[in-house]
Amino acid sequence: MKPNYLTILITTLCIFFNACHNSNTAPQLQLADSLIDKRADSALCILEKLSIEEISNKSAKAMYALLLTEALDKNFKSHRNDSLILIAVDYYKDNSNNKLKTKAYYLGRVYQDNKEYIKATEAYLTALKTASPNQAPILQIYNNLALCYESQEFYLPAIKTYKESYATAEKMQDKYGILHATRGLGNVYAIQDEEEKALSYYQKALSIAQSIKDSLWENAIFCDIAKVYDDQGLYIEAKKQIDLALRYAPSNINLSPTYFWKGSILYNLEETDSAIHYLSRASTKANIYTKASIYQTLYEINKENKNYEQAILYNDTALTCYDSIQKIIHHTEINNLIKKHSIYI
Repeated sequence: MKPNYLTILITTLCIFFNACHNSNTAPQLQLADSLIDKRADSALCILEKLSIEEISNKSAKAMYALLLTEALDKNFKSHRNDSLILIAVDYYKDNSNNKLKTKAYYLGRVYQDNKEYIKATEAYLTALKTASPNQAPILQIYNNLALCYESQEFYLPAIKTYKESYATAEKMQDKYGILHATRGLGNVYAIQDEEEKALSYYQKALSIAQSIKDSLWENAIFCDIAKVYDDQGLYIEAKKQIDLALRYAPSNINLSPTYFWKGSILYNLEETDSAIHYLSRASTKANIYTKASIYQTLYEINKENKNYEQAILYNDTALTCYDSIQKIIHHTEINNLIKKHSIYI
């Protein structure tokens, strides 16, 4: 296998910058900035070697705070609090560079990750005021704003925002932007049990995903369609769609959600042994929320089959998962309370 010389170079630079991080940070920040869009993992490697306490220049400190928050986001790492990004937001709020102001929408991403949807909504609306109508960040802002409305069950504003995102993406001829907004509209209609509208948007999204040959999106949308058919009680059609989701799934993704839905659909088709097989496969890499649903379903299956001892074990495991979820929610609520009342512990 040929070596990836760019990866070797970046790794070498990470080691070099780690050895001399006490010197001027400008070159490291410039390199991270140049990598952030296409090699976010490499940008994060460079930034994590730096420490904000050792950056004295206010401009460099703000740039570091913004870049690190952006790199964490692009590497799908959750944001724990807003202290880092607020350094950038406070610095750039009076700056004439609208591009930097717009990038402060990552404040919204931090709040969104922490389920502070009202604050996230406010941050996205603020970022929209300075966003260029012809550049990609505006689509990210629209789509995340729509998700925040959706999370708060404000479905009409969510639909309006997704449609604005769609129209903007069309003007920009951004196929991924169109795809994201179209699937988003399908999701909102599916939540409201408007199945025909949901299926219409999902089919449009699927056509786009197939035209750009993106198997990750194909997998996700086939799952979406399967869930709608499952909700309608059309279990045979749902099974066809979930099988397509598995067929088109990239080899490097976590298939736990897809296995869970296949197991659930097979359970509805009364194919119990196959359902247990896929639910068990789903449990190996599932997050705590999916695990709770998996073990709850396995409990129901075993109870119906009068395997009471096994049913009790699955019920206990499901309850443990629900307790963990409650602790996560409670921890978030406590953090919000501490911030609201300026309590320091």
